[in-house]
Amino acid sequence: MTPWLDRVASRRALWLLLVLGGLVRAVDVWHPVDGGVRESWREADVAAIARNFYREDDRLWYPRIDWRGDGPGFVESEFPLHPWLVAQAWRAFGYHEQWLRLFSFVTAVLALAVFAALAHDLLPPAAAHLALAFFVLAPLAVRMASAIQPEPLMLLGYLTGIWAFLRWLRTARRGWYALALVATTLALLTKITAGVMGLLFLALVWDRWRWGMLRRPALWAFAAVSLGLTLAWYVHAHGLWLRYGNSLGISNEGYVRIASLDFLRSAWRTVPGVLLVETALVWTPFGVVLAWLGRRRQALARWPQRLPVYWLVALAVFYFVTGRTTGELWASYYHVLSVPLAALVFGQVTWGLSGAGAGAARRRRLVAALAGLALLFEAAVVAWEAHPRRFQAHYEDARAFADLMAPGAPIAVLGPSIHDQHGLLRASDPSYFFFWTDHRGHVLHAGPGAMARLTALRRKGVRYLIVEHHALRKGWLDGAWLRRCYRVLRRGQRATLYDIGTDRCASSRAGQADWPPL
Repeated sequence: MTPWLDRVASRRALWLLLVLGGLVRAVDVWHPVDGGVRESWREADVAAIARNFYREDDRLWYPRIDWRGDGPGFVESEFPLHPWLVAQAWRAFGYHEQWLRLFSFVTAVLALAVFAALAHDLLPPAAAHLALAFFVLAPLAVRMASAIQPEPLMLLGYLTGIWAFLRWLRTARRGWYALALVATTLALLTKITAGVMGLLFLALVWDRWRWGMLRRPALWAFAAVSLGLTLAWYVHAHGLWLRYGNSLGISNEGYVRIASLDFLRSAWRTVPGVLLVETALVWTPFGVVLAWLGRRRQALARWPQRLPVYWLVALAVFYFVTGRTTGELWASYYHVLSVPLAALVFGQVTWGLSGAGAGAARRRRLVAALAGLALLFEAAVVAWEAHPRRFQAHYEDARAFADLMAPGAPIAVLGPSIHDQHGLLRASDPSYFFFWTDHRGHVLHAGPGAMARLTALRRKGVRYLIVEHHALRKGWLDGAWLRRCYRVLRRGQRATLYDIGTDRCASSRAGQADWPPL
């Protein structure tokens, strides 16, 4: 085959992989916010912020949620560019919830293209195609492609920032520097977990200039702008938390879990969870074996010096510090940060181990089998996760409840305790019932004093209470007592709607702080 035909075949393979990646990512993109989700609370919050930008106040600096209690609903969150842009699209083209997923899909396809460019910068064509194939089928990358969450936009900024920063280190061109700065700042604003980039960049500039990096104004300017804007936003967002008491998990969960060195004592519990998620949803068991087999091979001269090691160490530091969250299966989406590195290592090692040398034929068969199994494993996970319906019954209940409630009436939704099993604060707001019923109101957190808080909410004019059945099984409230004291408007598949406007047990509870005891 001539070199020209080689180039044509390589280009065709690239486009085939990109098209396949787009098709795989488009599977769930046309779903509204209808319960076909995995992280329902996260999606409902982002969707509610977008809807409130559309209906109420579209000031980008003041995102609003529905579980706002008595206040205006301003909430501490990541920089809400995604919901704000969707709200502007709704103003221009009409309200369609699918726009929320469409935005994520577009950013996911752009991230796929950026990864392809990064892989072809770092690897020979065959290895880059293998890396791209791994990324195309990566379960977390596919999941995030239709998720109404900050992660898709963060991943685009994360990949673009790393790609452009590496190009700037290589060429010293101002255009790459500017792109790296903008993309890095966007990633950090969109999701603070992108701070992994800072550790990676610091390692790369140290590797190149050692202490000479301190004499480079461009690096100081890069840090000042990206970190300065990020800090400014999160200081403002923290102010919203202090003033209004609403947070999506930054001050009332994320910060608390890493604010002390106590996470060091819990590492023995959290690290195994991190490794499990990384193995099952990022590297795959077969990819882990491949990476181990190729750990000592320096087959690719096109890698920047020790880039994979620096990237892996940066991720390891992040997961170790945040293991109380990232070691939990429900938080697996945080591990999307690892997917690009896993894909690059897969391409590098698979290509490198397939070369000539003693026992090459046997080794190639083993490597081909492991690589094929890794890709099949990814495809199986993607197929298993397609069309999720975890909260479909909750959605159907909520829509039925909405028909029975007076429009605009404030509601309460029973939620878990604000403290987890370790006594730490956590964000535990079941926002989906507020969004799906299109009502605002309060979260009634379980725990001591819950009935007294429910009585106080009634006095504030809260008319309806939604209680999930699993909450009664866990003893968050006494279900028999609820049925006796309040009228059941509808018992759904997963939750029950109570009319708490009239309390039939008020006389028997007079003078008691909390009854029945929990």
